[in-house]
Amino acid sequence: MTVTTDTEALVRRAYHLAEGDVLDGVFNGIGGVSGQESYRGEQLGDVVVWMGKLFPDVHRELHRVNALGDVVAIEVSIRGTFLGPFETPAGVIQPTGAKLDIPTADFWYVRDGS
Repeated sequence: MTVTTDTEALVRRAYHLAEGDVLDGVFNGIGGVSGQESYRGEQLGDVVVWMGKLFPDVHRELHRVNALGDVVAIEVSIRGTFLGPFETPAGVIQPTGAKLDIPTADFWYVRDGS
């Protein structure tokens, strides 16, 4: 039997909404790739468009979700296929069709249901 807390349900709903056209949240840059910038609100559109050009099928897969009180820890993979050109300071890397699989973790701190 699986028990889902209200906090976990809130976080799962946020992931579901993020698969649509909602730009509400924060994306922290990946060190060495895009620096340590944080993107919020409308700025997320730039990151989403950039990723969509490189990896048109980019998506997140949630593996394990653990809720403890106000904290939800999620093991997640970002997956896609390299189908768009990647502009770098050294020049453009042409698409190879290689599969992308970035294992990562997200931590949510929920206060007062939001």
